[in-house]
Amino acid sequence: MNWLVFLLPAMRRIKQYMGTYLFLILVHLSFLNIIQAGEVGKIPEEAPCTIRSSQGDTTPVEVGAWRKYEGKTYYFCCQKCKEQFDDNPTAYLPPIIPRPAPDFVVENLKGKDITLKNYKGKVVLIDFWATWCIPCVEMMPELQKLNKKHKKSKKFVVLGISIDQGKDIRKKIKNFIKEKNISYPILHDAKKDSAFKSFNLKVVPTMFLINTEKQIVAQWTGKTNHQEVEKHVSNLLNKK
Repeated sequence: MNWLVFLLPAMRRIKQYMGTYLFLILVHLSFLNIIQAGEVGKIPEEAPCTIRSSQGDTTPVEVGAWRKYEGKTYYFCCQKCKEQFDDNPTAYLPPIIPRPAPDFVVENLKGKDITLKNYKGKVVLIDFWATWCIPCVEMMPELQKLNKKHKKSKKFVVLGISIDQGKDIRKKIKNFIKEKNISYPILHDAKKDSAFKSFNLKVVPTMFLINTEKQIVAQWTGKTNHQEVEKHVSNLLNKK
């Protein structure tokens, strides 16, 4: 390449005035910048932010930052989101489906420990929610209908796991579900080793569909298309 004719003599002169180690660092950074400059031309003007997507918002936004991780390029709306991704990339990668459901212990509203073993042989839809979460509350009527639709079969159950904290929280949750006329089981994430962390969650609402073999076969975050949820549930229940 013609530009090497001018670049190599200049690099030799630079090397005379600095140590070999510093010189190699300079060369590495220079070629890294050349590679990145080539990549910039491939970056779209808009794309869903990886961090926002993990919270259920897949709306394309202006790309403010990007990075490659394990051979794939991830886009971000700003540098802050990129730094958040860099702190724990695996938390924001697309979920592996199917995968084993983590072991967890929560409490019912009487303080009794509950695990997936209590629902052995059933298809379980776990809904992580909170009383202060507006999208969570908006989803509850649909979950109530879904649970009621399949209740007679005794093969399916919706479990609402509240992440609410504070004084007299069980009483607050009881009053809340009574007001909302919710009849499917409501549990409380009250243990030190929380189910929220076991599932590696960042936001609510988040739902997991778990088959009878304790495998997570579907997952949704944020506002959810309930027709899609119902389709997954029906397919699983009708599967022979």
